[in-house]
Parts: sequence; C-alpha cells; structure tokens
Amino acid sequence: MAIFQNLSKRDLDGISSKNKPERRRTIRYSKRKIKVLLESDSRYQYARSRVIDRIKSNNHFQVNDQNLKNFTDALPTDVASFSWEVSPELPDLELFRLGNSSYTSKPFAQYLKSNTQERLQYPNGTPGSVIVPAIFKSYINDKVIEFEQGNLSKSYPEFRNLMREYEEGILLFEITRQSVWDRASSDSVGLKAFYNKNKSAYMWNERAMVNEVHRQIH
Repeated sequence: MAIFQNLSKRDLDGISSKNKPERRRTIRYSKRKIKVLLESDSRYQYARSRVIDRIKSNNHFQVNDQNLKNFTDALPTDVASFSWEVSPELPDLELFRLGNSSYTSKPFAQYLKSNTQERLQYPNGTPGSVIVPAIFKSYINDKVIEFEQGNLSKSYPEFRNLMREYEEGILLFEITRQSVWDRASSDSVGLKAFYNKNKSAYMWNERAMVNEVHRQIH
C-alpha cells in the first residue's frame, strides 16, 4: 500500500485558461519534480533493480570480463579529467551480450566521456580500473531498460495487439482523410453534382396521414 503526503498545493485554476503556455510549464515542472522524487526513493531503486535482474536473466545477459579488462587497461591516465577525449585508437571490443544484441566498447567510451557527473568525482590521475566499474554498471542498467523497451511487443502479446490496433486506426484515419474529407472539402462542384444525382435516394416515403378539419366561426 502506498501512502502519500500532501506537502504543498498550487491551484492550477489560478492560472488563466487563456495562459496555456504557463499552465503547460507548470505541469511539466511538476512532472519533472515528481519523477525526481520517485527515482530518489529507495523503494523505486529496489524495484528497478529487480526488473533489471529479471530482464538480464530472461535474455542470457553475459559480460566479457577479459575484454572489459583490456578496454580498461587501454584508457589513458587523464580519463578522470574534464579535457579527456575518446581516442580513436581505443579497441572496439564486445563488453557484454543481451539477447541477440552485442554491446561494444566504443559506445561505452562515449558514455564514459559524457557521464562527467560520475567520472569527475575522481581526482585526475585515477586509473580506469577504479573509475570504470561503477559507470559500467550504470551503462548496463540503461542498456537493459532500453533493450526491454525496444522489445515490448515481443515480450508482451497484449501490448503488441494494442499497438497494432493503434497503428491500424491511424492508417484508417489517414486513408479516410485523404480519400474523403480532404477531397470533399476541395471539390464543391463534385459535391453539388453528387447531391443532385442522389438526393432522391434519401427522401423519406410518406410517413403519416393528416386530416385537416376547418371550422368556420361566425
């Protein structure tokens, strides 16, 4: 059972309905704030960890420890500095596999470069063998979630059927728009000719008999 505590309240009705940009900014800000609060909660982290472990187990996740060591050993001594750049000479080795997908070291090197928040926590000169493990774990977790999102239709038949209905609905709407509504709105002459040709087919037959009674008042 989840328990929520209302810490503060901002009435969106206080923002004029005409000021839609302000309302959208407020909703986006609130959404980001709630997301950050949820993701920082230990229960969220535990649940996410369990999901990642399940995806790994179901898709035969395996790390190539030797290739990871070779990649780590090839990193320069300035890997912990802001100015470090990924060398094209770094080997492109398979670091791990998930399902039928192979993940190599060059994309991970770019991830390592862009993840300054974790990488720059270490003093300059820290060897790659100290820096890489924690960031590599974050990279794996991100890729596992990305893998699952890309295979939702395979893992969940109900979701696949829902997406197919959605796509077919969009296709039907687009065909109807092009073949009926757009054509009708731009062909007033054709519409009038169609009406004159077919209007008798849509006339009601006699539906009632009416007797009129007239009374003359003197």
